[in-house]
Amino acid sequence: MGAIRRRLVYALLVMTIAIIHPLFSISVNAATPAALVQQGKIAYEQGNFPTALTIWREAEVGYRQADDVLGVTGSQVNQAQALVGMGLHRRACKLLASTVGVGEDSCDGVALGKFGIRQTNLPPSLQALAVNTFGDVLRLLGNFDGARVTLMAAMEIAKPLTDRQRSPIVLNIANTLRDLGDRERNRTDKLQPPSNVSITCAIEPLANPTAGEYYQNAIACYQQANSLTADIDKFSLLVEISQWLHQHNLTPIAQKWEQQFNQTDIIDRLQTSIAKHPYNREGLSQRINFARSLGLATTPQWQVAKQLLDSVIIQARTLDRKSNLADATGTLGWLYEQNRQWDEAVKFTNQAISLESAPGNDGLYLWEWQLGRILQHQNQPEKAKAAYNRSIIALEKVRKNIRVINPDAQLLLKDDVEPLYRELVDLSLQEKQPDLAQIVDRFDGLKLVELENFLRCRASEYRAINEFAEDSGAVVFYPIILEDRLEVILRLGGNKFQRFTAPVSRTQLEATIDNFRQSLTQPQYGWDDVPASQLYDWLIRPAQQYLTPQTKNLVFVMDGALQNMPVAALYDRSRQEYLIDRYPIAMTPGLKILGAKKSMARQSGILIGGLTGKSKNDGDGNRGNIYEPLTHAQAEIKGIKSLFARSTELIGDNFTQENIQRVLATSNYSIVHLATHGRFSSDANQTFILTHDGKKIDLNGLRSILQQRQEGSIELIVLSACETATGDKRAALGLAGVAIRSGAASTLASLWAVDDGATSELMQQFYGALTGREGVSKAEALQVAQKSIRQQHEHPYYWASFVLLGNWL
Repeated sequence: MGAIRRRLVYALLVMTIAIIHPLFSISVNAATPAALVQQGKIAYEQGNFPTALTIWREAEVGYRQADDVLGVTGSQVNQAQALVGMGLHRRACKLLASTVGVGEDSCDGVALGKFGIRQTNLPPSLQALAVNTFGDVLRLLGNFDGARVTLMAAMEIAKPLTDRQRSPIVLNIANTLRDLGDRERNRTDKLQPPSNVSITCAIEPLANPTAGEYYQNAIACYQQANSLTADIDKFSLLVEISQWLHQHNLTPIAQKWEQQFNQTDIIDRLQTSIAKHPYNREGLSQRINFARSLGLATTPQWQVAKQLLDSVIIQARTLDRKSNLADATGTLGWLYEQNRQWDEAVKFTNQAISLESAPGNDGLYLWEWQLGRILQHQNQPEKAKAAYNRSIIALEKVRKNIRVINPDAQLLLKDDVEPLYRELVDLSLQEKQPDLAQIVDRFDGLKLVELENFLRCRASEYRAINEFAEDSGAVVFYPIILEDRLEVILRLGGNKFQRFTAPVSRTQLEATIDNFRQSLTQPQYGWDDVPASQLYDWLIRPAQQYLTPQTKNLVFVMDGALQNMPVAALYDRSRQEYLIDRYPIAMTPGLKILGAKKSMARQSGILIGGLTGKSKNDGDGNRGNIYEPLTHAQAEIKGIKSLFARSTELIGDNFTQENIQRVLATSNYSIVHLATHGRFSSDANQTFILTHDGKKIDLNGLRSILQQRQEGSIELIVLSACETATGDKRAALGLAGVAIRSGAASTLASLWAVDDGATSELMQQFYGALTGREGVSKAEALQVAQKSIRQQHEHPYYWASFVLLGNWL
């Protein structure tokens, strides 16, 4: 549903111009810049975004020659809208950043200050338009903090305007709050019942917000926006909330949300309102969105939805609106799919595919995916698989064209992209002789998409860090979580593959992982090995027949909730031993991203830094975390330093970003060890490490620092006191993001905050093993350290949290 909703947003931008800036409705001679504006608007309405962009650029030139600042600004806003329509969000952002007077780095996720928007002498209507459009583009890029600040500034500028003129800003605020709710829901996999407290429309940061609070704020803003579009968006949000809760077997909570609105009354009101709206670009998009929401409603209104789509198809064909025609036709196919009318579903889906085949259309992957689902229901697996593969190829083209798959970056990946890969893998595994190599390749592709959405960059920016070179002593595990089972594919030496299946549902697996994590992180309650042994039986025991004396390492490309799980603590009850007792272990987000390669020389020295007391900022106001002083960090640093002939120590007041950067710029250290607090989160903005001066080094900052090396890349970065965000089901993305952004071949870090003393001892044991004997791999050194700490502290809490990500050699 995400792509349909985005197109509606694009369509609204033209409407915003007409409301806020009356300049664009002036009737003039054909050669004037204002006439070019009108011509561009016509092209935009027809979905011809490249032509609209060209015309509006010509208009800007004309306005500049006439020294018309208002016209120049309006033309730049128009161009940004055309770029968004083409999917070129970053280019649109950089153009608007110049227009509103902020740095282009805000388009790359850098937060805007409270007063970051430049005040101008432009009329409030035009300045508010520019700032509002900029805020929405930041939202589309996933920079929600920047969008929040910008939209607050737009509301301040728009104070002299009427409620109707402010309505588009309020609508964008609602959309931003909705996206924040999506992010929080996907981070925690939770959605709370609505609060009984009256909530008003506000975009200021909330204290420890929940998904439900964000959604209630969004609903309040949709109501305040007081427009047909806002009403349709509010209805679609309520329907999506209800659907998500029912899908997760949370019917009592769903009913509480459904009590907040009378679905029949809303549908009747929207039907009456939409019937009065003209069949322009906006009106066509509104009808498509409304029809889809009707198909998802608690009591689906199939006939009403079909009538709306039929009318859109007729009008879009008459008006030559190809984009609207493709959306309406594909949605009609989807409606027939929901009703299990397969022949009609195939017919209209194929029509949508034909309409979307033209260059520049981004809906093709959605309709090919839809066709694959329908053909699967028709028991045509080969044709279904072909459609799924075409869908992924189309999706890859969208990504290569720098089109943002999803405005909220990594979040709706779970809804709009991830199921596509899983359904194809599921279908492929049902074949009599499945091509396991191809399935693994598709699964690696999903891991790549996850990271690209998280990091908001292309694979070309980091893939060259560490191309996979096969390690014949490693067995690579690919666990793939499906709704009704866990599939595990093993990559053995010689590029051979084996497969086994564990008959456990996704919900049962995730519940067992949650129990495992709870037992691991609460040593005061003792050790419960039941979930650890159950997970071992599902994930490891069937693989034992393929593990030979030549198996030197086990490497895991984890999926879903398994990513937050320490494999070292899986327990074999029959042998009464942990997995780490038998094998060195490593993890990687994917062999194509961070795989093995030849081990590098380790005698070039080490940079050691860390907090030896409290940081000036010893808490995190966003999540309410208070960080304890690292009382054993000094002993840790001293012990590690003694093992290296060359080292630089940055502790206490010297542990700052500037000093780390300076040292790396003038040295060739291959290992960086940082004993400091930090967090890995599925939200890139909440992934950081902390320095003594209280500053947070985020992913971009880390990349900037570690690229200061004189020569070569970092072989190993160790973060000995960081942790994954509490309650974040996808927090391991943050750990993978650090590994990628650092440019390091390997990253060693912890999944939870570990006892400071045990960590200090484990780290010294790790480096002792790594430097003590030639040829010891990093995975082996970690195994030695963990087994050593087990002799002192049996509970896995003290030794199992540390995971090695990337190159294990």
